[in-house]
Amino acid sequence: MKHTTFTSLLSVAALAFAMDAEATMVVGDANTTTVVTPTDTIITATQNATLTVTDPGEIEILLVGGGGGAGGSTDKDTGYTGTDNRGGGGGGGGVIHLRNFPIAAGDYAITVGLGGAVNTTGSAANLASATGGSTTGFGFTALGGGPGAPVNGAGGSIGGLGASGGGGSTTGGSTVISGGTALASAGNLNLGNNGANATSAKIGGGGGGAGAAASGVAGGDGYACDITGTTAYYGGGGKGGERYSTAATPGQGGGKANYGGGGSAQIAWSTPEAGGHGIVILRYKKPELAFILVVR
Repeated sequence: MKHTTFTSLLSVAALAFAMDAEATMVVGDANTTTVVTPTDTIITATQNATLTVTDPGEIEILLVGGGGGAGGSTDKDTGYTGTDNRGGGGGGGGVIHLRNFPIAAGDYAITVGLGGAVNTTGSAANLASATGGSTTGFGFTALGGGPGAPVNGAGGSIGGLGASGGGGSTTGGSTVISGGTALASAGNLNLGNNGANATSAKIGGGGGGAGAAASGVAGGDGYACDITGTTAYYGGGGKGGERYSTAATPGQGGGKANYGGGGSAQIAWSTPEAGGHGIVILRYKKPELAFILVVR
């Protein structure tokens, strides 16, 4: 099988290096990192980029959509000052994981989805801005997570295809609002799970994760993946809001920037979180000479 070599579209002189049997090199900037081990090259992109493939081969691909923003509120209880945090946690971004993917020579545009803003009102405009952005590349789309429901607002919205649903909130009284649902995933494409319903008038539901559904106030775990050589969780759900407790946690990978985690709806006077941005990670067998990707 031929090795796959990536070259930068923007660099005037491509950075190249030969590796010995023991060396590991890490290069890049705040938005792109390339790690070269004795056997593999791993490229991580956290903003839009273009890849040029000069030789066909097989690669491993991880695409993660942006996480949904947590549910907040603009209203206040009598005698209460601060943000009312019984909103739902944001749903984790959708995850697509492909192994041994055949890739032809050519240029490939990558778009990395941004995390959703806090969903404060549940209006159509706010739902749109609070939904995580899609991450695209190589003909695939990992859609963003659904936003958590705001207090006194609409229920957690339905996550995009495969992306996880946001958690439900409360009306401030005895009525609780349901969490959003994720459409069924298919194999390893667009993994996602449902958000949880609010469990009481004072506790919002967690956001669904790419690896598991939310359970009560806790967010669902993200998808466990070791593409970088170390297992990490991508697309975890944010935790629901609680008035008087800090016991619940986001799902593994929830609330994390550049992991597609859903935002957590925090407690008491703290601020609900926006969703974490998505990410693209590529891994391929190291040729004798490797070129470094620079983002566009």
